[in-house]
Amino acid sequence: MTGLSLLAAAGAGWWLGIQHRAVSGVSLRLSRRQWWAVVLAFVVLNGIGFLLFRYLIVGAPLMRAQNEILLVMLLSVAALAWLAAQHVPETVNRVPLLLRQGSLLVLLLVGLFATGHVPEAWRELLTSASSFDTQMQARFAVLRDAHQAKEPTVTLPPLRLPYGHVLIPLRQFSDFIEFDIDLTTGCEGNINGVMERYFEVPDVCCTPSSPPIVVKK
Repeated sequence: MTGLSLLAAAGAGWWLGIQHRAVSGVSLRLSRRQWWAVVLAFVVLNGIGFLLFRYLIVGAPLMRAQNEILLVMLLSVAALAWLAAQHVPETVNRVPLLLRQGSLLVLLLVGLFATGHVPEAWRELLTSASSFDTQMQARFAVLRDAHQAKEPTVTLPPLRLPYGHVLIPLRQFSDFIEFDIDLTTGCEGNINGVMERYFEVPDVCCTPSSPPIVVKK
């Protein structure tokens, strides 16, 4: 997905560079030495964040930092493509605009439907999202009632979904993980504890043999 985004950024920068030449009639051309300086600046700009986390913080970049690093990379790739478009022969720039826009649209559609974890997300949305929402709302209703009634223990069934996978790529696990963001069987587990603290119920347990929760009308 990141690679596709960078490709789209490069395409957008290239298109803007061509448009700039067409409108202004002037192209910004750099000497060989200036190009080396630009490439060096590009490498430093896009490598400093990873070096910071690798040698100073000593750990993988946080998600927010990863987003910021990616944003800088997208903008710098677009700027580099804009500069490169200033140097191509004029005949290359005469490729029909519709063809260039159509190619970009195809890339975006591929990114929307076919790359990374996107196909899994679409499958989850179509097969499991509605069932997941219904079961979670029923579970929350039971927990709220248990809190008001001051019940010491609540036993819930696990989520029963047609399809579900963890959509976040976790390096410490495989790329194909069964749905596991759910209550742990028994009364111990991270998610069980989160439910206990949030709804202020002493014990939240999970039993696979428990019947589905009947939603009150």
